[in-house]
Amino acid sequence: MDTTLYTQPEGYGASKSTKASIPTAFVIITVIVGAVWHVYQQGGLQFLPLDRNTAHIESEGNLLPGDIMFFTKTPLEYPDGTQTYGVALHSSDGVVSDVVPITPELPMTDVSSSPRGDMLAVVYNGFGREPSRIEIITIDGRDRQVVAEADDVFFSTPVWSGDGESILYARNTLDHSLPREDVVAHPSKRELVRLSLRDSATATIGEGIPIGLSYDGTQSLLVNSSDELVMTNADGTQKVLAPLGSFEYFESSLSQDGRTVVVVVDDRVQIMTLNWKLNTVEFQTAFNDVVMSSVFDQGGTPLLLFPNGTLRTYALTDLGWIPVEKYTVRAQFQDGAVKLLRWNNTMSL
Repeated sequence: MDTTLYTQPEGYGASKSTKASIPTAFVIITVIVGAVWHVYQQGGLQFLPLDRNTAHIESEGNLLPGDIMFFTKTPLEYPDGTQTYGVALHSSDGVVSDVVPITPELPMTDVSSSPRGDMLAVVYNGFGREPSRIEIITIDGRDRQVVAEADDVFFSTPVWSGDGESILYARNTLDHSLPREDVVAHPSKRELVRLSLRDSATATIGEGIPIGLSYDGTQSLLVNSSDELVMTNADGTQKVLAPLGSFEYFESSLSQDGRTVVVVVDDRVQIMTLNWKLNTVEFQTAFNDVVMSSVFDQGGTPLLLFPNGTLRTYALTDLGWIPVEKYTVRAQFQDGAVKLLRWNNTMSL
């Protein structure tokens, strides 16, 4: 069934690692003159955008229900000529509001949303020229806490535990004795770090790309250095779930209940069901396509963003996950620079 779009949100756990750029999708952004103050409500909470600049993304047909939060490295230009980009909220009434704008001091390279949607883990990378950091920022921008800071580079998207009390992130330790042009390309150590936001305790659990954490944060799902899908346990043991093979592009997201995961390896998309207790994964659906980003609503419905600006929702049937609704984004996307963070689907309430 074809419809047409509006974008933004995501469940706990999302990861993207890009070794090569992917095609460009285009969407037309029409700027509305005037300030519209949109209030984002979820679970009884009110989230107020920091900036009153607004823009309207045109669409045809029906709109994607609910609000979507997204991260974009593609600037939005306003009537006064200023540009803003970073984390933004696209409401179902067509208003785009800044949540955390990018600042020129230190590049914002990645973002993830907490399970409740009230906090963001924001990665700022200095790429060897100045210290990098990860900040936990409340959605209204009033509270910011630096939880990791070092002369390193933080790669991949931090992922959250279901209880919102832990994050898992990838850190590359830099060797500053190397020539400047080699510092970032040849780190002395690559590792995954689990951080407790409650007591700041850290634990190293190997290296690779983080995909998600269990509800209590004691288990993790990741891609290891051998390009295998792996689940790690509280006692440090690991179980290889499946080989993924070498890849140039990787993207993933985990549903808010931690049961379903979307894994994109180059042009291969797989939707699987996890069993954290048994350390197992069940492959339910696989198809060939290029996906820029994916996200789940609060009910576990996956939403996939394709390079041509198409958004598709999927439903689980006896035949596996099948596409149900199709929407078309009208905005400008370049080289995978747009990532869905959270989808507050009003149809699932």
